[in-house]
Amino acid sequence: MKILAIGDIADDSYTLKKFTKRSEIHLIDFPKQGVAKTTNIPTGREYFDSILISKQVKKIKEIKDDYDLSIVLSWAAARVAYLAGINYMIYFVGGDIGNPPFVKNNIPIYSGGKESLPHLNWIERNFYKKVFDTAICHVASKNEFLFLKNIHLME
Repeated sequence: MKILAIGDIADDSYTLKKFTKRSEIHLIDFPKQGVAKTTNIPTGREYFDSILISKQVKKIKEIKDDYDLSIVLSWAAARVAYLAGINYMIYFVGGDIGNPPFVKNNIPIYSGGKESLPHLNWIERNFYKKVFDTAICHVASKNEFLFLKNIHLME
C-alpha cells in the first residue's frame, strides 16, 4: 500500500512507518524557514515548492493517482487535500481538534479561557466545516479523542 502523508508537523508519519513494514509512506510537508524547499532530505520528506495554496493543490492533483491512501496531519494539509479533490483521513495531533477552525469564537484550552483564536468569518468557518465533513475518517490519539467525540455530538 502506498500512503501519501501531507503536512506532518509532528513527524507522526515516521512513527507510523515503524508499524507498517509492508507499506510505503511518502511525506510532503509545507516549506519551513531555513529548509531547501524543492529537495528531499535523506529521511524521505519532500517539501512543497511554494507557499501558495494553488501550487500545493496542483502538486497533489499531479501525484494523487500514485497513492492508495492519503493522511493529512493538520488543518492546512486537510485544506489542500479537500481542494485537490482527494479522499483523505485526518489524523489529529496536539491542539488541532481542540481548536477546530469552524467553531465560532473558539477559545483554546491552553489559554485558560482568556483569549480566543483569530476570528474567521462565516465563509471561512463553513469552508473548514466542509473540509472536516469530507474526510473519509477522523483519527485521534487518546488525549484528542474526547474533543473529536464532542464535535460529532454537536452535529
